[in-house]
Amino acid sequence: MKRILAPVLLAITGFGALGALSGCEPQKSQPSAAQVSKQKADAVSKRKVQAVQAKIKDGTYQFAELPKENLYTPYRFTTALGEFTTGESYLAGGGKSETDPNAWTGFKIDYTYKNTTNQPQDAVKAFSRVFRVQTMQIWQPTKLKAIKTISTFSGYHGMDGPRTEQDARRIANRGKLVQPGESIDVINAYGVSAKVYANNAPKKKIKKMAPLNYTIDVLADPDSKVVLKRYDAEIVWRFD
Repeated sequence: MKRILAPVLLAITGFGALGALSGCEPQKSQPSAAQVSKQKADAVSKRKVQAVQAKIKDGTYQFAELPKENLYTPYRFTTALGEFTTGESYLAGGGKSETDPNAWTGFKIDYTYKNTTNQPQDAVKAFSRVFRVQTMQIWQPTKLKAIKTISTFSGYHGMDGPRTEQDARRIANRGKLVQPGESIDVINAYGVSAKVYANNAPKKKIKKMAPLNYTIDVLADPDSKVVLKRYDAEIVWRFD
């Protein structure tokens, strides 16, 4: 009888020990609701980026330099928000009062906007979402950063009559909604405050004037933030 009971007791004891060991194994923690939500958002974001990159590859979204006109080189870019063709970028602002919060130095840029989407678009807002100024260089060796969009500005008031008329028309078009398939001529302005400009001025007088230019990132799609093109453009010197 003892010979029979011994193996049975051993088996029972073994199963009990195994159960105790398995109970000690750490349980895998389940991802939190926040982690699951983030994973889903990351997956959606990745698909958006891939979709935009595919449209760049097939030529739906594109950037191209156009033939040089007088003192500047226009360029055209087609994005998720429409097609933009730039005109002249010219020196503007020229603020000298460091205590005046409205005084600024920078450039104005002409552009023609064509709404290629299926919804009405604000030409200024659409342009600002895809046209990101990274740096600006005006008469100084230092490339200024943190360039801001100037929301309120006057038109050209120099001796070039046609330029004055163009600015007046383009400024009047700011804020107008553009219907799908329609085009409109507009103007935007970018720069830094007079105080920021003065703080970055060289301490010693420079012998050679630095060039006038700016660098932009053109976004193919502002939601995915995919950069279509990084581009260096010239600023025309005008007596504004």
